[in-house]
Amino acid sequence: MAAFLDKYRFALLLGVFLAVGAGYFFLWGGEEEGLPGETAPEAIPQVEEPAVFTVGADSHLIYQVTYSLCGHREVLRERTPEDELGLTLDDLRTIYRDWNVELKGSDVVLTSAIEGLCDNCREKIFVGIHEGRVAVYYGEPGGKAWLKEVTEIPVDNLPPRERADLEAGIPVKDEGELPHILEGLMN
Repeated sequence: MAAFLDKYRFALLLGVFLAVGAGYFFLWGGEEEGLPGETAPEAIPQVEEPAVFTVGADSHLIYQVTYSLCGHREVLRERTPEDELGLTLDDLRTIYRDWNVELKGSDVVLTSAIEGLCDNCREKIFVGIHEGRVAVYYGEPGGKAWLKEVTEIPVDNLPPRERADLEAGIPVKDEGELPHILEGLMN
């Protein structure tokens, strides 16, 4: 046996060393905390640079317009124009000065409030009464309405049937029909 130990001493020592090293690795999970009882050196804090958003090919511009009088909102979503790809939010705020520019995922939301009525509300008109005179309103009879103009036609001079029609509101199909209705009330 002594001859065996002399012949393989180096191999046996190497095996013991590897076994101890492997045991250490498995016992402490290979964590880089150093030997048991040692304190870890202070970690150098990593400072992360803030990510700067840039408009990409997958970004969309979402326009949201709210009308002050009727309260309706129009939303339009479209692909970002080629010449705006790669721009930052600050760049877009410079371009769209009258808009509030915000980021929503990879899309850019532009919001704005406009004084007045939306196109849909401006298309609907009717003739009614305002302070004793014939008036033209945006909206629909019996619903929400906004004064467009007041004519010089006094309601007191009209026959009772026409007055009743005006009190209920006379719908107007389009702007071309309006002069004919007003002309009929003047006669």
